[in-house]
Amino acid sequence: MVWAVLMHRHKLAKTLWSHCNEPIAMALLCSRIYKKMIRYHREQYQKTELENLSK
Repeated sequence: MVWAVLMHRHKLAKTLWSHCNEPIAMALLCSRIYKKMIRYHREQYQKTELENLSK
């Protein structure tokens, strides 16, 4: 699932998340990854997309 988040495969990440044993912990981890990835994008639309995905 972490690979899917890092590779911007959001549909795959959601599918894998629905099959996790601990979905809350995985959701918190992925949210944190999305928030940390914001600083590495220069385009505003990419930052906005990542902010929305982190919620």
